[in-house]
Amino acid sequence: MRFILLIVAIVLGILILKQLYGPRKKTGDNKLPPSTAIIRCEQCGVHVPKDEAVESAGKYFCSDEHRKLHQS
Repeated sequence: MRFILLIVAIVLGILILKQLYGPRKKTGDNKLPPSTAIIRCEQCGVHVPKDEAVESAGKYFCSDEHRKLHQS
């Protein structure tokens, strides 16, 4: 019985030490940088990265063709 308790105590000690001294997770790093913000095309509604979108008069489009279609 003492042997089992000793094993359990050692395992718990190892788990506690891993938790205290293991690699730390950074919090708040899950936000997208501004350059990879996602926008919605005004013409078709598809979502594209902002740096790949076409802007016209404050509106964003997935392609130049959709920009032209929206202006017509």
